[in-house]
Amino acid sequence: MIIEQVLVSLIAVFASVISIALAVTHRYIRMIYKGVNYLSFGVLGLIIGYIFYTGVFIDNEIVTFFIGNGIFIYGIYLVYIGLNQFMERKISNKRIVVILGIGTLVGVISFVFDLDPLIRQNIVAMLITYVVTEIFISLYKSSSNLDNRFSKPIYLFASVFILFMIVRFIMINLRVSLSLIPNQTLTFNTLANIIGGILFVILGFMLSIIINVRAIGDLKTQRQAMEKVYLTDYLTGLPNRLGLEDYMTKLALKEKAFAVVFIDLDEFKQVNDRYGHIIGDKVIQAFSKAMINLMDDSIFSARYGGDEFIAIYSGFENESKLKETIENKIK
Repeated sequence: MIIEQVLVSLIAVFASVISIALAVTHRYIRMIYKGVNYLSFGVLGLIIGYIFYTGVFIDNEIVTFFIGNGIFIYGIYLVYIGLNQFMERKISNKRIVVILGIGTLVGVISFVFDLDPLIRQNIVAMLITYVVTEIFISLYKSSSNLDNRFSKPIYLFASVFILFMIVRFIMINLRVSLSLIPNQTLTFNTLANIIGGILFVILGFMLSIIINVRAIGDLKTQRQAMEKVYLTDYLTGLPNRLGLEDYMTKLALKEKAFAVVFIDLDEFKQVNDRYGHIIGDKVIQAFSKAMINLMDDSIFSARYGGDEFIAIYSGFENESKLKETIENKIK
């Protein structure tokens, strides 16, 4: 019994760490992502239910079957809800609620009428397998929101879990209860519970990684988008003065020769005065489009302000080559 208690305690500790990590993550990203709180409470439910249903601390059938399995299955259900909210999948929970309700009713009836305990074990195993399968179906259908690096590990884990549940189902129905260690109570059923607990710890760990990787990736994308807005002129799409300074700072670190060309539009004020600022903006936009088309690895263009632009040429061999390049670009 001591071995089982130690192993179950270790699994509970690892799962608790994951639950706490998800709770902390929820605190910081709850305004951006939904469902992380459900995932945290779901993993917590798995911990509590697992401790009860293994029966290594409280060996009472009402506690193990009703409280333990009930909390455990509800924990899986919360994980399912949280995952779908996090993946922004709008689904109906009616089917899963009906199936869980029917399974619970059949389990209660089998307990009240003192039917073969094997029936209750099979019901619990099938309900757990069903809900976990729904979780993996949700992950598969949300593959566009997942990092491709997680696809293979998730499918591998799903295959291992389903295989494990099939083996466990067969062993239970064959009433196999082998003592694996002499003079100890570590039977196949106990070992199956421990392996199942480890698998759910792995599942929680994978979900935690998926959440954090997606959050980091989305925040990085948002940061890049904000930086682009910050460094870009809203009217022309060219880099603004801040974008120019940023480019100049990076260019100076390369310690390569470069040339700066100042450009302004002659008599542009007359265009604004005669035709209005809307037409003036269109002139600026047309000229900026031409500047953008000139940009390549060696030419950087920016709007300095008003009708003033700057082009920076780098990578030229000498002044004559620079002059030739500028003339060709103008033509």
